[in-house]
Amino acid sequence: MPRTRSMVRHAFFSRLAHASVAAVLAVASIAPPARADDSLQSINAQFRAVPESRRSDLKVLPPLADLQDPPRSVETRAPAWVTRPAERAAILAWKGPNWSDWKAWAQGPTQQAVLAVLPDITAETDYRRAYAFAQPYGIEGVSIDLIAKGMYTDLGDPPLLARAQHLYMPKMEHFETLVHVEASRLMEDGRADDALKLMSDWAMFTRQFADRPMLREKQWALNALELALVRMRDLAYEDFRSSDRKMTPGVLVDTVDRFKVRNGFLDIDRLQLPVGEFAAKTQLIDRVMTPGGAANAEFARELARITTVDRPLRRFAAAAYWDGMAAGHAGDLDTRRQLQRIRDDWLRRWSLSIFDPILDNRTDYQKNVRGRPQFALLDAGVGTLEDLFPLRQRLRVESAGTRMGLAVYAFILTNRNMPPGLAAIRPQFNKGAPLDTDPYTRQRADIQFFVPMRDTPRDEHGRERLYRVALFPPAPHPEFEVPFGRDQFILYSAGPSAQPGMAATITQDRRGVPGDYLLWPPLMSLERTLLIERGQLR
Repeated sequence: MPRTRSMVRHAFFSRLAHASVAAVLAVASIAPPARADDSLQSINAQFRAVPESRRSDLKVLPPLADLQDPPRSVETRAPAWVTRPAERAAILAWKGPNWSDWKAWAQGPTQQAVLAVLPDITAETDYRRAYAFAQPYGIEGVSIDLIAKGMYTDLGDPPLLARAQHLYMPKMEHFETLVHVEASRLMEDGRADDALKLMSDWAMFTRQFADRPMLREKQWALNALELALVRMRDLAYEDFRSSDRKMTPGVLVDTVDRFKVRNGFLDIDRLQLPVGEFAAKTQLIDRVMTPGGAANAEFARELARITTVDRPLRRFAAAAYWDGMAAGHAGDLDTRRQLQRIRDDWLRRWSLSIFDPILDNRTDYQKNVRGRPQFALLDAGVGTLEDLFPLRQRLRVESAGTRMGLAVYAFILTNRNMPPGLAAIRPQFNKGAPLDTDPYTRQRADIQFFVPMRDTPRDEHGRERLYRVALFPPAPHPEFEVPFGRDQFILYSAGPSAQPGMAATITQDRRGVPGDYLLWPPLMSLERTLLIERGQLR
């Protein structure tokens, strides 16, 4: 029976992780290793399974190559807790001092051409039929035009995954900034529905891109997805606070349905670890170690090249460092066995519940690889992989908060009143789906909802009083306090403490301290208000 596009698409998602993992299963084998390019071929084979008609990279990268760099003011890292230009664009929105420059940039024809691609490549919400970013690694199978414009992943000669330079990523980062600037422009113009739709499309694209198997790509995509989820609520909150609300219940409900959990495209539980990193290490060992022996003559030169890819002036010093490391480094077989152990440990932990006590133990990487000279080859470039574990959990709670927050706002716009409880949004405002549960609670309790003053304790005279929320988010975010009245609603998760505290103290995902995880109002929105109150924004 001929394969349909749906079947091919499903094969890409289901086989990409499994086949890529299979490519590194031989790591611990004591038999002679396979050819050095086998790992690369096994990774790229999965991309070739995606029909050209469903490859988003073929639609995104050509216009993205012509994207103009954003104004320099977007790159300025202020306020102190902002670490990326896209975050700066999101939090300052249309209230920042350089807004006219940002808006003019977003309206440029090359920028608008890139934005025009998003609705088409994100319209399909069935992950088995949706688009995939399927550009292979290296130059094989990539058009000459994209190679000439640097819109590909360079692997060097001979091609090694460990050398991967994702040359298109700076443009992708500008794309993220552009989306947040454009969303602000639409909000300023009173087009709140269009702003929400744009951010929804962007979130879908970042989730699509998060299926890439290399750490650099996946890490960027998941951070971009987290910011997109927060910004969707932020846009809704800005409209909620406005005296002239523009968002419509229908668009909010459709957005809630688009990001549904069951069989949905967003589904955080479908995320895989970046197995391409294990394939890259296997391929690197093949190149720099003698089969069954020790480091070979390529060891220092290759490791220096890989670890200074963005700092070529330090390559000579790096070569001397790695030359000194070669003699004390573990041999071929021991290095392969250790790679197998850290891989197995990470993959096992990835499948566990966040409440499993095993996760409280140090990882095999932390115990046996990090900072240990005998496994310096394995340590290079993979340490941030462990950041994906807490990030995945934040994405679970952020996606739940986004769905519930938008559904409550749709209720408010329709009924011109606060819902009596979260259950009131069903079935009309979330299309009959179950209420989102709190990923931080063992009992899978619902996300918590209340209206300040209406649902909170009164004073000693029985009178309603403002409800004060103290915020202590992770550094370097500011600590501050906000009073809330009955014109507001609050959504929150119990956070890592797993003990809901009526959002009296907010610590987000800080561990080891009591406190909740605030979802509505979004922390970003409150921080923007703080900047306005301090006179730093208009």
